[in-house]
Amino acid sequence: MAESGVKSLIWNKDVRLTQHQYEALVVFLFNMGNTSDVRKSKMFVKLNTLDYDGVLKEWMEFNGVLVTDPGTGKREKVVLHGLERRRRAEQALWDRR
Repeated sequence: MAESGVKSLIWNKDVRLTQHQYEALVVFLFNMGNTSDVRKSKMFVKLNTLDYDGVLKEWMEFNGVLVTDPGTGKREKVVLHGLERRRRAEQALWDRR
């Protein structure tokens, strides 16, 4: 499922991934649960524009959840330490040489 998800998010035929990069994306999508949440993310836009360093920098955008403050109605991101650890592990796999 996650493997086909990676392929469905890569629309640029010039994208070339190392095995580690591909595996990091598979793990990331498996942990995300579906591709609809990331389809238009900066991370995958950068991937499809061949900005591989940019992909790595955007990874941590997925380290939390959006919550609504009941008093103000404002939505804000709350970083979850477990997700932060998971994203760092995925980043390390992506960046492995």
